[in-house]
Amino acid sequence: MSVFGDNLTMLRKNREYTRPQISDIIGVPWTTYRSWERGIYEPRIEHIIKLCKLFNVSSDELLGLKKLKGSNLLIKPDANEEIEDEK
Repeated sequence: MSVFGDNLTMLRKNREYTRPQISDIIGVPWTTYRSWERGIYEPRIEHIIKLCKLFNVSSDELLGLKKLKGSNLLIKPDANEEIEDEK
């Protein structure tokens, strides 16, 4: 999976949505949404915007450039590894 896909999956599950529910909300086939979670394809910018609004996160958070709200993990984008947030 990709950082984006991992974040997308975590956000969906934390909010107790199904893949078909999310795909209906943002207007794509559920198989397309599934391919985003699996890291097979990446969404177009208009879908990223809809996802950010739905999950109430910034694009930096969704894409793994900043840690997700409520998460104590920071995603290291270049290595695709989770590292503990330094305080």
